[in-house]
Amino acid sequence: MRSLGTLLFIAAAVLFYLTRLDRTSPVALDVVEIEQKLRFFELWSIAALGGLLLWTPSLLERFLESRAPTGP
Repeated sequence: MRSLGTLLFIAAAVLFYLTRLDRTSPVALDVVEIEQKLRFFELWSIAALGGLLLWTPSLLERFLESRAPTGP
């Protein structure tokens, strides 16, 4: 799940670049048109949220393991 979450974070970074920094390339124009149809959400934020949701279980598991008492 973490690898899929990592891919979503990378996709979020690419989408952020296309929608905020590069608004002149044909791909960026297509992404901006799709974003305009969504109205309230931006594609990069949806991808970042998905990545975060996929990373959360493994991060929580790692946190709980580090907090577990060791030995008697």
